[in-house]
Amino acid sequence: MLMLTKTAKADSELVKRLLKCTVADPEYWSFRRNAVREHSHGMFQYPAMMVPQMQSRLIGEIMAVDGCVHCVYDPFVGAGTVLTEAILRGLDFQGCDLNPLAVLVSRVKAGPFFVEAFGSRWKGVKTRAETDRRREVECEYPGWRKWFTVGVAIKLTRLMRAIRSEDALWSRRFFWVALAETVRLTSNSRTSTFKLHVRPAAEVASRTVDPIAVFAAIVERNLDRLRENATLLDASDRIRRGRYEGQVQVAWGDTSTEDQRNGQAKADLLVTSPPYGDNVTTVPYGQHAFLPLQWIDLDDIEPDISRDFLSNTHAIDSRSLGGIRSGALDEVENVCQRSKSLTRLLRRLRDEPRDRALRVAAFWRDMDKCLLTVLQRLRRNAYMVWVVGERRVANRIIPMHRILAELIESRGGVPVTLLERRIPSKRMAVRNDISETMVRERVLIMRKGVA
Repeated sequence: MLMLTKTAKADSELVKRLLKCTVADPEYWSFRRNAVREHSHGMFQYPAMMVPQMQSRLIGEIMAVDGCVHCVYDPFVGAGTVLTEAILRGLDFQGCDLNPLAVLVSRVKAGPFFVEAFGSRWKGVKTRAETDRRREVECEYPGWRKWFTVGVAIKLTRLMRAIRSEDALWSRRFFWVALAETVRLTSNSRTSTFKLHVRPAAEVASRTVDPIAVFAAIVERNLDRLRENATLLDASDRIRRGRYEGQVQVAWGDTSTEDQRNGQAKADLLVTSPPYGDNVTTVPYGQHAFLPLQWIDLDDIEPDISRDFLSNTHAIDSRSLGGIRSGALDEVENVCQRSKSLTRLLRRLRDEPRDRALRVAAFWRDMDKCLLTVLQRLRRNAYMVWVVGERRVANRIIPMHRILAELIESRGGVPVTLLERRIPSKRMAVRNDISETMVRERVLIMRKGVA
């Protein structure tokens, strides 16, 4: 009873602290004037990145009422926003993602922070790339001519060879991230969307880009941002000889699999923003990573990653939440028994084309599997922060925060509070029902409970 009373007091105090922010400014959690991606947060343009300042404030407020927070967990690590904010507070971190590019970016953001060594090695990479006169293209993707001009592909290959010559894995990974951003900016795909759309032929023909010059600018920028991050960590005495003192683990793989939690201590706090639906029809994380990963040695990310992940532009997305729809309507029945909101939604979709219900069922079938593993990774009474958005299917809003809360409660979770924030800016491919819906996010805060 004493444990419950103490926890209830902590819940009440947390709610008061969070609501206090909105008293003076109802739009506080939107961070409309304070959402700059500083230091390591700005090293790579990843789709739908979280607002660092919001994550920082949420983590800080929870730490103020729960003095036992030592390790933060993000099961959908993405660009490593939560990771960066966790280590800036001296916390351990555990994360996971199925997208190899997300794992690469996050691992680089975790360090090492060998700023001077990176600067020295950069001179060698630059010299090798600029003096390379070979003209063969070494991209393994057979359809590369659709996405790159010959001149661009030749220079990307020279950069790839220059990076491969680095003897240290930590060095290669840093430069792979810069190359990934270079590929994004120099390919024939439009940069106004995260989906792959070829630029008009006339624009491709008239466009002049130098990948080596673009790469150089990105490396210089990322060195500055790495230095800024190192300075912050050093000021709080959290790095030794360029390495973060805490424990950071970023795993590549499916969040729902059991082996992701073997050998790891329980986390004390979950902060995450899962996909809002299947990647193919919402945010195409895998499609966005497709071209950059063609030019990166996958072994430098994880030796077990198969080239099958790059067999086509949808290969990663089809392996993500809701990517496989076969049998979803039957398999989701167990999930519906624990979520009235999902049951009502699927009932309303019965008169729509079958793929609409399949899309929803497949996502929540897979999401529920993830929840089982995620909750097992947390200690008792650990707080959870879920930043979620809502999408439309058949012009019906999917109440993600309600369905998610019901499924977590069915596994012993305890609701604490719900915050709402307006998204100041949103990059979507076109004006459609998805972009119309995704203008607001909800921050669902729950606690694991003692079960």
